[in-house]
Amino acid sequence: MLFIFDDVVNDVKNKKYLKNVENYFAFGRKKGLTIFFLTQSYFQTQKFFRDNCNYILLLSIKSNKDLKRIISEFSTKNISAEQIVNMFEYCTQEQLNFMKITPSYDTPDTKKFSKNWLEFLNPKDFDSNLQQIDDDSDESDEEESEDQPITVTRKKKTTKSY
Repeated sequence: MLFIFDDVVNDVKNKKYLKNVENYFAFGRKKGLTIFFLTQSYFQTQKFFRDNCNYILLLSIKSNKDLKRIISEFSTKNISAEQIVNMFEYCTQEQLNFMKITPSYDTPDTKKFSKNWLEFLNPKDFDSNLQQIDDDSDESDEEESEDQPITVTRKKKTTKSY
């Protein structure tokens, strides 16, 4: 059975409803349920949900500040922030493509990131230097992360309207 919770982060005022969603999320797998938790904002989503995901799908991140924060959660001694940015840019070059992250600690680095579902990415293949861009639309991007500064450099994309 499939349950889809769409943008319930806006329902944080309704504690009883959110607790029910947490119970589905925490215990649903043990009951054979597949749970999708869709959100427009990674960091407005409670940490409980982010910490209990088997997969995280990133389709679009408009803010360099958010991208920096997400990178800080997934970069390791073996996977640099630069590699994650490069992989994200590669994965999302075309509309509707996404980057899949498998946050499990026991997942090998070569299976942790993929373009869409099955094109697994080796972070070592994404060591190239990126061009620094100036993005005046997001002034808060210059803030430093809590642990150590991460410089996010992204290529600008053109968006097509349909």
